[in-house]
Amino acid sequence: MTIYVFGGSTIDVNARIAHQVKEHDSNPGDIAISFGGVAHNVALNLANLGEEVSYITVVSDDPFSKQFIEDCKQHKIDVSKTYIITNQKPSMYVSIQGQNKDMSIAVNDMKIFEEFTPEIVAPIVNRIGEADLVFLDTNLRKDTIAYILKHSKAKVFIDPVSTFKIKKLKGLLKNVYAIKPNLLEAQTLSGKKTLKEIGTWFLKQGVKHLYISRGPRGVYGYSKAEVYHGLSKPVQVKNVTGAGDAMMAGIIRQESLGKSLKDTIEFASIMAQLTIECEHTVADISVKQVKRIMRENKHNEN
Repeated sequence: MTIYVFGGSTIDVNARIAHQVKEHDSNPGDIAISFGGVAHNVALNLANLGEEVSYITVVSDDPFSKQFIEDCKQHKIDVSKTYIITNQKPSMYVSIQGQNKDMSIAVNDMKIFEEFTPEIVAPIVNRIGEADLVFLDTNLRKDTIAYILKHSKAKVFIDPVSTFKIKKLKGLLKNVYAIKPNLLEAQTLSGKKTLKEIGTWFLKQGVKHLYISRGPRGVYGYSKAEVYHGLSKPVQVKNVTGAGDAMMAGIIRQESLGKSLKDTIEFASIMAQLTIECEHTVADISVKQVKRIMRENKHNEN
């Protein structure tokens, strides 16, 4: 089984303000440059879990993008199908974090993804088998998302990315197997307010499994057969960026094994927690590590 990951790739600039924010002034803090993008982070987390991953994105031919590709290869991610565009700015994402280490504001420049057309993905999508899995994020163009959903023989998992980008999924949920929005994203697309209303709406659109992440309040999972609320454990926050991507990777891994909503949410939540406790956007998490924590949690419950 191969997991085909379609979507964003960015050069991330993460700035963390050391003290209370002073607007219209220079604030002391820490700045770090790394490689990211929702799809990239999901692909890297899956590769760390030992999954076979084929990552399809678009990059520039600039030095940063070349380093990006080499980094993926070093982590055993297949990037042979990634599309390189010449004479184009790379995709960049700038995140500003406050004292509480939560994102205050972010700016993305992802114009390069307008070049990521259905014609580029068509030859790849048409070769994907039923035994494979597909993940995509909404950094893709709507027509590209629509093509993948229409023609993929494999189950498709989606991370909506933001309240702005989730709107691309309007009218396209029929062929979505699983989706993981946060509450605000889910409300934006469904037009509903309560969790029960939202869950019912998504399932009526054709989504098989819905995972609504609510940060410290846990994760709500919905399918036609069951509803499950997984609680979050207290964690030492070091960096919240990337936690949702780790959770998505955990969901895909567990779903590929046919696990229940409960087991899937528990595994995925631990992935997110370990990422929050790490300084990096993607923590080096193994299946063995997550399973050990799952056993410890069950032992403590008893």
